[in-house]
Amino acid sequence: MGKGGSREVVREYVQDPAILQQLEAFQRQNAYLLQEFEKLRQAMADQKIDSFEDLERYDRNGAEAL
Repeated sequence: MGKGGSREVVREYVQDPAILQQLEAFQRQNAYLLQEFEKLRQAMADQKIDSFEDLERYDRNGAEAL
């Protein structure tokens, strides 16, 4: 997902300034969560985790290493 892509879509369809202001406040409040999600998504991509089976295999290998 591209950075800010949904913002352009929302601005295209939502004209009410109060709703846009609420959306911007929500995005500011959740910026940290979005950053953490992006880190997690990138880590999964780096480790080639594309399915629950891949995640299970990754967890199993980690447990065996302990």
